[in-house]
Amino acid sequence: MNYNVIAHYEDATITCETNDIHVALTFLLEHGGTQIEVIDGFTGEILCAQNCEDPILQDAFGLTLLGFLMEQAWGAVVEALGEGE
Repeated sequence: MNYNVIAHYEDATITCETNDIHVALTFLLEHGGTQIEVIDGFTGEILCAQNCEDPILQDAFGLTLLGFLMEQAWGAVVEALGEGE
């Protein structure tokens, strides 16, 4: 799988392995309140690690996340505009 997203809780570790960046980013945001990391499934490289001692956000992955968030926000705006018709 291209992306391994791992959320660490006190009593559980939840892993999402996917080739779909949208699935990976959705999982990341859903579990953003805990220690979480995104690992490249082919190279083992850490793309993102948050809520930990040494947070990491690689530039390219950060731009991908920003684009995803903008896509989500734009969809909400378009949906809100459609409700006014």
